[in-house]
Amino acid sequence: MNKRVLVGVLIAIVVLGYGGYRMWLRSVEQAAVQWEGQVSEISREKMDKVEDTWHIEFDTVFDAPVDKVYVAYTQPERAHDLLPEKVVSSELKSSSANTKVVEIRGRVLNLPIQRLVIEYTLYPNEKRITSRTLDYNLADISSEYRFQPSPDGTKTLLRFNQTSKDKLGNPLPESVQKGALKETYVTTVRTVKKALGLS
Repeated sequence: MNKRVLVGVLIAIVVLGYGGYRMWLRSVEQAAVQWEGQVSEISREKMDKVEDTWHIEFDTVFDAPVDKVYVAYTQPERAHDLLPEKVVSSELKSSSANTKVVEIRGRVLNLPIQRLVIEYTLYPNEKRITSRTLDYNLADISSEYRFQPSPDGTKTLLRFNQTSKDKLGNPLPESVQKGALKETYVTTVRTVKKALGLS
């Protein structure tokens, strides 16, 4: 193969590769659009990015007593059984006292399947859970879930706070990052609602 043909082939590969990347990015951006604005699973939201870190606050109301909602949230290893179309696998890696380590693989937007190893710490007397990623290549994520009963005891308010610190200089547009974070939260809410028989 002469030099001109080789250069032509290399240019064609680069152009096709870039074109494929642009098509993929467009599909991811389109998937993120559905998460803009209000969604039924979130009654209040605040999402801000400061430098390389997202700061997130979500509130969700469940039509179930606080004890039942709390117990459902303490079983993240059941996520695949409850919502397999979004959670590819959820495996309990270890459990001791009030701590669990769970490996989760899931689908978010049109991104490749994401793999996270998350440590959950349970505070049953406070109706509170904290979590942090032990192994995730894109970000260091720390979360807190606080559960509050309604005055009549029939509903539960979840107040969720999270920080997600980018580890790699995420090249995706902020709208896509925001959509992915929001969809991940809503997937968890839908999983819990399914566990509670609310969906």
